[in-house]
Amino acid sequence: MKLEILIQSLQHWHKESGIQHEWKSNSPYQAWVVETILQQTRIAQGSAYIERFLQRFPDVSSLAKAAVDDVLKVWEGLGYYRRAHLMHKAAKIVKERGLWPKTKDEWLNLPGIGPYSAGALASFVNNENCPAIDGNVIRVFARWYDLDINLYSAQGKRHLHSLVENHLAHCHANQYNQILMDFGSNVCKPKKPLCSVCVAQAYCKSFTKGTIEDRPIKKVKRPKTHRYFILYWHVNECQQLGMAKREAKDIWRGLWTLPHKEIAMAHWNSVIEKTNALTHRQVLSHQYINTAVLQQKAPTDISIDTHYIDLPDAILLPMDRSSRQYIDHLAKGYILRGRQ
Repeated sequence: MKLEILIQSLQHWHKESGIQHEWKSNSPYQAWVVETILQQTRIAQGSAYIERFLQRFPDVSSLAKAAVDDVLKVWEGLGYYRRAHLMHKAAKIVKERGLWPKTKDEWLNLPGIGPYSAGALASFVNNENCPAIDGNVIRVFARWYDLDINLYSAQGKRHLHSLVENHLAHCHANQYNQILMDFGSNVCKPKKPLCSVCVAQAYCKSFTKGTIEDRPIKKVKRPKTHRYFILYWHVNECQQLGMAKREAKDIWRGLWTLPHKEIAMAHWNSVIEKTNALTHRQVLSHQYINTAVLQQKAPTDISIDTHYIDLPDAILLPMDRSSRQYIDHLAKGYILRGRQ
């Protein structure tokens, strides 16, 4: 199959597929919000956050003027909170300039924008004929060309970029980038790809060689580490809850949490055995965060300042998932007693 025929077949497949993207927009602000939220987030999970974010911050000016706590509150539960911090920073830059980026290189200069997002935004918003290479595109091209190299290495990225650019010499990225992403997520899937109905079957070298399951070459993942934290729930006589704000360059920076300290696994096991503490485990990209909550005042040796905040106000603060779970569970009794 010639490249021109492949591209025509993909264009026809996409038209007939009926795939819709309700959030797709030529508005630079909405396109940027959507691309940022959907980084490392599935569409099924991200859609509600997109709607909530755009309702709360309908334009870049409202986002730039907002307090970072307000941004984190809307973002709460989505994870990868650094994205929210960088979005807030980028919004301030765009508002100050009064102009959105016009090219891929200009998008790359904004905080939080990497090569894929820059390519996607430049092609969708600015109509620039440039690649937008995400995980779907990597997988599709690795199979079409049976690439047995690490496509996450510098050499691999250059080679892949060259292949995609060759395709874009025969079509335009504004449409083709979206076709490739949709083709990868709906047909050339990571597991159980639909090879029997694939319009690119005759072009696919991995299908011919029987190496579909081996492409792309997997990125080596570092093993996840475990961290252990004791959290402290304490409401004083004024019905104020002890809370702490994470400012260090670590997980959940900028979020509010219950006061806490990190401990060794042996100490953690001892606490769990001796108390009836509530526990929670959160899975992050490279680590497991294990927490237990004790209903007592935080000891003086913790390394984070405790602030006592009226319980109804504390509940509204942006916080990490463990603190949210504990507070939602434990606050009910205090609130019900306060209404009596």
